[in-house]
Amino acid sequence: MVAQIGSNNRQAQADGQALSYDANGNLLSDGVRTYVWNARDQLVERK
Repeated sequence: MVAQIGSNNRQAQADGQALSYDANGNLLSDGVRTYVWNARDQLVERK
């Protein structure tokens, strides 16, 4: 696995796939799957 860390100290890429996060720091997408979080920052769904 090759990882790239962004200026905000979050992992920005994993194996060439861009990662995206919400304002609370929850992972929204890893380039393959998407993640859904509730208001308590609990993972409720992975698509």
